[in-house]
Amino acid sequence: MTTAYDTWAAAGPTRKYEQWVGHDRLLYLTFGGRITQVVYTLAKLNVADTLREGPRSAAEIAEITGSDPDALLQVLRASAAVGLFEETPDEKFRLTTVSHTLRTDVEDSLRDLILFQGDELLWQPLGHLDHTVRTGRPSFEHVYGRPFYEHLTADSHAAGRFEKAMVQRSELMKDLYSDLDFTPFHTIADLGGGRGHFLARVLQRTPAAKGILFDRAAVAAEAVALLAEYGVADRTEVVSGSFFTGVPEGADAYILEAVLHEWRDDDAVAILRQVRAAIGDRPGARVFILDKLLNGRLNAFDYGKLLCLDMLVHTGGRDRALADWLRLIDAGGFELDGEPPSPERSPWVAFVCRPK
Repeated sequence: MTTAYDTWAAAGPTRKYEQWVGHDRLLYLTFGGRITQVVYTLAKLNVADTLREGPRSAAEIAEITGSDPDALLQVLRASAAVGLFEETPDEKFRLTTVSHTLRTDVEDSLRDLILFQGDELLWQPLGHLDHTVRTGRPSFEHVYGRPFYEHLTADSHAAGRFEKAMVQRSELMKDLYSDLDFTPFHTIADLGGGRGHFLARVLQRTPAAKGILFDRAAVAAEAVALLAEYGVADRTEVVSGSFFTGVPEGADAYILEAVLHEWRDDDAVAILRQVRAAIGDRPGARVFILDKLLNGRLNAFDYGKLLCLDMLVHTGGRDRALADWLRLIDAGGFELDGEPPSPERSPWVAFVCRPK
């Protein structure tokens, strides 16, 4: 008797999971953790870099990476089963278009982002997702004994891994927001802007504007060198603080890039109200909320519906549908300036808001 598994195996790794039925589909849905650790392990070993010149055997890769040949062979074959690397008839392995992005020397590298996906900072809290579901509280606090950002402040190594992943995410998003026009503004503040990658690119496109980079002290302290690399340090003020207690005044454009989805609704509203207070009586000021928008289709695949679990276990945050965003924006003291965005091109969209 031919099972769904046999059919899938014959079709290869390109067959979509929706075509599985019954037990086979349920079992496949539990493979995700294994696949993540396969990708994470091979990224950590820099296997993709060893194959940049061409295929190698598992033994050759093991010698370069300091690994056990037999164990590595099994992991490589698991990766080939899902299309990450490809095994050749002579038992060598080569890059695919997918594993190409694990190389460290390519512009579109995802290695740092993948390393965070397999990091204990994510997997430990996700392993206690049931705690969050039962209590409504971030499981990160249950596992590590303190809130996520407090932990990053106390653990510089963890903070470094997280910041590298966020920088790479920002690089992936740079083209999505390249059509936003910041030239009408004199001072642009990026709130929670990390080391300043996004703000630096905005300032490069708006040479007449000044910038304000606002983030936690431990992060902001590392921003000056990066801003200098982009050639915008001389017109950027770096300010440290918490957007729950106040944000810098004096800007006529405020950016919240991938910030609000990290927080519960009441916290997100509190952040927006701090921005509204900083704007004061300046109707020409604008807030650019650059964040994920769920597609709103019932029972449809949506990266946001899975990625929101990261925020749920870390900080209690969430990704939001359009109606949720509109309620949040209104409660924060703003209204949309123009038509609402659509997630058809990308789940990352821009809400341009004006003060009410």
